[in-house]
Amino acid sequence: MSAGQQYLTLISQSMTPKMSLHFHDFGVIMQKGDTEYAVDPKQVWDKLGEDREPESFSTGLMETGTIYVRQRGDTRALIHYRKPQLTGLWFEDYNAADRTVIRVVLPGLLLVQTDISTRVYAVKQYPTIKTPLFRAPLANIGNGSVCFGSVPIDRAGLPSEIWATVLGSVMNNHSLDGSISHSDIRDKLSSLQGADQYDLDDLKPSDMTVGQLITSIERWQ
Repeated sequence: MSAGQQYLTLISQSMTPKMSLHFHDFGVIMQKGDTEYAVDPKQVWDKLGEDREPESFSTGLMETGTIYVRQRGDTRALIHYRKPQLTGLWFEDYNAADRTVIRVVLPGLLLVQTDISTRVYAVKQYPTIKTPLFRAPLANIGNGSVCFGSVPIDRAGLPSEIWATVLGSVMNNHSLDGSISHSDIRDKLSSLQGADQYDLDDLKPSDMTVGQLITSIERWQ
C-alpha cells in the first residue's frame, strides 16, 4: 500500500480532526473538540509563510459588552458598551475642595479603543447601527476624545482596565461643557446624586451614529 493510500485509509477511519481552522468573512476560528477560539489572522499568515499583507476582518455589532471588534494584522479597534450604573467620580479643585467624590448613575457609555486613541460617547439605549451618539457627561472628554494628561494608559489592555483608567482617575477642570443645562458638567452630575437614572434629555448630541462611527474606524484603520 502506497503512502497516499495509507493516508486515505487513516482519514476514512477517523473523520473527526483533533483541531481545525475555519476561515470566515469575519475572521479565523480554531476549533479543538467542542471549543472554539478566535485566532489573529496575522499569526496564520506568518505560520503559512505567505509574503502578503494580513487580511482584515470586523465582527459587525455583537450582543455582548464588546459590541464591535476590527482586527487588521496586529492592529485592533474595539467598541465596548457600559450599561447605565452608579459610578463614583473623583474631581480635583471643585467646590473649594482638593478632591471631591460625586456618586451618580451615568448613562450608557461607549468606549472606542484603537492603538492610538481612546474615545468615549454616551448613548440613550443599547447601541444599534442607527443609535445616535452623545457627548459623554464627564470632565476631560471633548466630543469623544479622552484627555489622559500624565495618566498612563495601556491601549492594548482589556476594556475593563481602560474603563477603570477613564472613570477611576482624578478629573480636572478640562472640557466641562458636556451638559445642555449647566456650563460646568460637574454641577450637573452633582445635582443628580441620589437620582435613579441620568437626565438623558440633558445629553449633548455628537452629530454621529454608531454606524457612522464604525465607518470612520474602517476607513482609517
